[in-house]
Amino acid sequence: MTKTRRQIQADLKLVDLVAEIIDARIPISSRNPDIDELVGEKPRLIVLNRADQADPAMNRVWTDWFRRQGWAVLETNARDGKGVGQFSTVIRQALKEKLEQWKAKGLVGRPVRAMVVGVPNVGKSTFINQVAKRKSAKAGNRPGVTRGKQWVSVDAGLELLDTPGILWPKFEDQSVGLNLAYTGAVKDENPTSMVFDRGIMRPDQLPGAPFDMDFGYFHMATQPFLKVDIEGERITNESSPYDFLIHALARKSSQRAWFDIWDSNWPTDIERFHTIGCSGLIKGEGTNQMDPEGVEGTAAIIDALVEEGKIVKADTLEEIADAFGINKETFLATVEQYNGFYDAQNDTQYGKEPFRLSEIRTAPFYACKLSGMALATLDGIKINTKFQALDENNAPIEGLYVIGNDSGNYYNGTYPNLAAGLNAGRCVTFGMLCGRQVANL
Repeated sequence: MTKTRRQIQADLKLVDLVAEIIDARIPISSRNPDIDELVGEKPRLIVLNRADQADPAMNRVWTDWFRRQGWAVLETNARDGKGVGQFSTVIRQALKEKLEQWKAKGLVGRPVRAMVVGVPNVGKSTFINQVAKRKSAKAGNRPGVTRGKQWVSVDAGLELLDTPGILWPKFEDQSVGLNLAYTGAVKDENPTSMVFDRGIMRPDQLPGAPFDMDFGYFHMATQPFLKVDIEGERITNESSPYDFLIHALARKSSQRAWFDIWDSNWPTDIERFHTIGCSGLIKGEGTNQMDPEGVEGTAAIIDALVEEGKIVKADTLEEIADAFGINKETFLATVEQYNGFYDAQNDTQYGKEPFRLSEIRTAPFYACKLSGMALATLDGIKINTKFQALDENNAPIEGLYVIGNDSGNYYNGTYPNLAAGLNAGRCVTFGMLCGRQVANL
């Protein structure tokens, strides 16, 4: 930050105006107070970026306030380019007197030079790319993408100097740190969402259809029964964390739905499977549910979903294939092979544990169509071992601590449910450790 501050100070003599990009949702929190000191009396343009995500009435309030400070103001949304086309005009209006002086001195053809500044992740580079109508500045939805200064020529009459995002050493008002954290200035570099494997649909329904919301939640879907794709082929080891099968399917096929297959021996199967955590259907060691459905409750859910048409109950496997449009020949061969794995107690295809294999021989047979559903986000605010939030240079933000589901640096790409209560334990433990840290300040 010190290096960037010095660089900005040195480069100010090269420019005619400073364009300060701020986040319209948090117009005060996204303004580095050091900028006022650095810029001094240099003409200023405040760009209220992401104005489309802020309250229009408050945008007007802040526009009026900044203008009363003697600064030009422009509302934009750099992502879709709204308002960006007025940038050059607003700059020239702000520099009207200087431009007239240049003209009087015969300085024809001298381009206007503007420095673009702002805290990390307010959209500086995206804004410059929109102004220049080309990808001139490196942009990304994370802080610290712009690592050094770079000049961008917009046209014959305007040049822009892009600078790295700069935060200040300490937040006097801790709500500033929270606002910056919440709007993504200091998040994990790899945003991740957790996709759950329990979205149940009608046989004719397409996953992801935006106007077809007739989907439901099926707890039993996580049980490690045989799961196949539309070609009738097995996808992966079904005894795996929630989103593993979803990712395996995505790598194997363009289809985003799969089919869960079981027979009338399912009550015995789910007891033997002994799944843990929130996937457990029967109360016992390893489940984190106080009152799971149990066999009777699960049977009632299955019956209700059969009535709704979301689960198909049939006397033959051929009927199951026909109901969903699954490749029948391949599907029947897959079931036969899977039954062989059960008989041998050895899954030579994907290595599933013997106690989580099941046979599919006893009618009636059941099947349903499943797809992923959003469960939670896994990324969060970057922290160090003292639970301090970090800035774009991985330096601690004084006074700002983050724990629990808001903190990052924990998961990467998936939520492994190999130990019941993994996330609950993390939240409680980190809370205790952070409390000790703060108490010893």
